[in-house]
Amino acid sequence: LREFPLGDRTFNGIPFHVEDGCVVLRSPKNGPGFPEAVRGIPVGRKVSALYFLHLAAWSGSGKVWDYVVKFADGRVLQIPIIGTVSVANWYNPRDLPGAKLGWTGSNPLRAGIGVWLYEWINPEPDLPVDSISVVSALGSQIPVVIAITAGEPVLRVVDDFDKRGAYLIRKNKNRFYIPDD
Repeated sequence: LREFPLGDRTFNGIPFHVEDGCVVLRSPKNGPGFPEAVRGIPVGRKVSALYFLHLAAWSGSGKVWDYVVKFADGRVLQIPIIGTVSVANWYNPRDLPGAKLGWTGSNPLRAGIGVWLYEWINPEPDLPVDSISVVSALGSQIPVVIAITAGEPVLRVVDDFDKRGAYLIRKNKNRFYIPDD
């Protein structure tokens, strides 16, 4: 990902600030030198939606990782990231049922690489989000998270599962950026 653009960038109309570095979690493919989870990424504010720029290496189907949202009142909500639905192998860039292709590029080994933009619509927008954690499913795929930002719902993506495990799809054409206070 050396070629990934840094700084203040917009992907599919969603503004991000991209730092030099990313979260790479443990899997059997990359070994014990990587963390199983990164916990407590601070948010400390109300959000209508969260946007995640992420990818997976050696991705197939099934759960790859969870984003865990902790609300200010202590409640916790898990957002499962599912291979071929909300993330895919970065060497196979394409839109997915639950995520839009946010960026495509190349590296010295491959002409086509990609990063996905995943939208999560907050079911409790009036309740502040305390923090976000990223927790590997410890499967064969390697989870990679590049950046997270907040905003208003805008993309047609999977944002939750109903009680039967079916994907809930929401669409909202209104959007605007919520800057940091």
